[in-house]
Amino acid sequence: MVSDTIRGLLILQDRFDKVAGLEAEISRLPQEIQKLEQKITDEEAHLDGTIKELKELEVRRKDLELEVESAEAQIGRYKNQQLEVKKNEEYRALTHEIELTEEKISDLETRELEIMEAMDEKNAELDELKVEVQKQVDYQRKLIGECEHKLENLKAELSSANSAFDEQKSTVGEADFRLFEGLSRRVKRPPYIVELTGQNCGGCHMRVSNDVLKKAKMGEITYCDQCSRLVYFDS
Repeated sequence: MVSDTIRGLLILQDRFDKVAGLEAEISRLPQEIQKLEQKITDEEAHLDGTIKELKELEVRRKDLELEVESAEAQIGRYKNQQLEVKKNEEYRALTHEIELTEEKISDLETRELEIMEAMDEKNAELDELKVEVQKQVDYQRKLIGECEHKLENLKAELSSANSAFDEQKSTVGEADFRLFEGLSRRVKRPPYIVELTGQNCGGCHMRVSNDVLKKAKMGEITYCDQCSRLVYFDS
């Protein structure tokens, strides 16, 4: 049979488990919020990376544009020199330099065109990415809000659970509470008070001795031979 002491300790254990479960969830939620915030940071970093790539392309395009302008100015100087030279050899040499510079300009303009095409593609990618990132950021912020709301509710539940535990603690009395505290320190993990199923402990599932079984059936305080849990028999 179940004694009043065991019955009181079982209620205390249930309320202890409630408090422990709430504390574990309250401890976990800030970590979950941190993970969600990291996802937002990662999404925004991805967007910033794409913007940076676009800016780098723009810098390269402007550099090529300046090179083209410089080369065109050089051609202008070569042509002015042609007006001043007297010898055909000098004139032809300047013509050759002009041709080489024009080839350089053509190459620069080709590269500039390729970069502009890459910029168009990157801009299109950026437009799509902005929409997707905003979508993901909004979703993560929604989850963060839900976690924060849940956290506040859990804290309120924990306050009530602690009150219920303290109430039951006073009900069982100091001696029985010390017994429960001893169990919580001695037994590796809850539950600390378990029912016998036949002659097997409900915690470690090992067979208890006949003496333990006899005491449990008589409603006495007794412990599993293997795991040290407090065992009882509910006839």
